[in-house]
Amino acid sequence: MRDPERHSGMVQGHDPSGGRPAPDAEAAPGADPVGMALTASEHEIPAVQYHLAQFLADHLSDCCQVFDGDLEQALILALLWQRFVGAHHMAQIDRDKASEMVWMPALRLSDAVGLPRETVRRKLKLLEAKGLVLSDASKGWALAGDVGHSPGNDRLDELERRMRRRLTRLFVRLRATLGGA
Repeated sequence: MRDPERHSGMVQGHDPSGGRPAPDAEAAPGADPVGMALTASEHEIPAVQYHLAQFLADHLSDCCQVFDGDLEQALILALLWQRFVGAHHMAQIDRDKASEMVWMPALRLSDAVGLPRETVRRKLKLLEAKGLVLSDASKGWALAGDVGHSPGNDRLDELERRMRRRLTRLFVRLRATLGGA
């Protein structure tokens, strides 16, 4: 079974947030969302599971529609996006290293998503045809576009907007459920 921590594509030991809490987490002094979740009482766990399941179901359903039923494309794009954002943060420390971080070989992507390499290559070609990813024979694959803006596709801009709303709603509901509101 694959280890998501090992295969996520992020640089080991590099936290893109710099250890800073999310902006909403600062709203309640002393509120640590992770700590709150870990200390949830038995009666709070079903509500936490419900809110998480609702977020995941809504987001996966949305991705399924945007990617015409092909969630594998969405997953591959998400991994490349993770590298892209990590590289953006790394650029503040080491610009040369950051420019190389955005690239990921198809074999590594294949390992990360648990799909055969040829399947991943086919999905990457579809994403490339949509203008969402770039390829380089010596470096691999990278997300097209700029950090802070989904790459050249209005459908992805809308997906990202809806995801941010969902994520904010999840955070607010979890804080209320776990007593951090």
